[in-house]
Amino acid sequence: MRVTDRLRFQNAQLYTTTASESMQAAFDQLSSGLRVVQPGDDPIAAGLIVSYKAQVSRMQAIADSAQRAVDELDSADGAMATMTNMLSRAHDLAIQFSNGSYGAEERASAAPEVGQIFEQMIAVLNTQVAGRFIFSGDLDTTTPFDGAGLYHGDDNTRQIEIAPGVLGSTSVSMNVAVKGFGGGTDVLTALQNFQTALTNNDATGIATALSSLDTGLRQMTTARSSGGASTNTLQTAISAAQAGQVNNNKTISNLQDTDIVAATSRLALAQHALQATLDATQRTLSLSLLTANGGGPAL
Repeated sequence: MRVTDRLRFQNAQLYTTTASESMQAAFDQLSSGLRVVQPGDDPIAAGLIVSYKAQVSRMQAIADSAQRAVDELDSADGAMATMTNMLSRAHDLAIQFSNGSYGAEERASAAPEVGQIFEQMIAVLNTQVAGRFIFSGDLDTTTPFDGAGLYHGDDNTRQIEIAPGVLGSTSVSMNVAVKGFGGGTDVLTALQNFQTALTNNDATGIATALSSLDTGLRQMTTARSSGGASTNTLQTAISAAQAGQVNNNKTISNLQDTDIVAATSRLALAQHALQATLDATQRTLSLSLLTANGGGPAL
């Protein structure tokens, strides 16, 4: 088949375009630092990049929610520390006034302080963090304790995802720690009974209150330990999520980013190929012109 000038020109144009595109692609990779910009650049790598980016987003969500939960648990622990001090004061008063050397008037004079401790306990138990009642279980928009010491939350502990598919507790049950749900002591009722016993000079009632407050202090200690364990778990989850983000971002970088040395080499080769194509095209066209003029210049 005879190769016409038109076919030579079309081939030259095709080779030049291909070489130019290769050089531009190499230049773009080098200037942007990215090997994969569009899915067509490397379909397999592009699919993996999407998957790893989704994992990074999920890890970020886990870390963020775990940090919010840690902040709430820190506030809960501060509140429980305050309540522990209040109960310790009431416990000291019970020890003091269980002594038979105190009379009715002296005992009655201590009753208002116990009443104040009760009211302060209610106030602390209704602590909010970012608009959420932290001692209401899952009912975090419901005020947990009313003025009489009745509980209006639920028996659940809030849970969040601390690792993909794994849930962890993020709250402390005051229905157990304070109201004695499940077989413990109702600390608020004990305070009320203690105040009444002091007012009525009831030595037996004071002794009973002392025992109940002692149990209440142990319940609060257990609750604080549980909260501390949850905090440690959440902090571990935060660290693991952050480490996962770092590892996944490294993988994304390996899949997506340009190898500078290799990209520089590809650009140099592409530039050389383009120049060679242009030179070959020029020679081909020159020969065509010579042929068209009769094979050479006239003598």
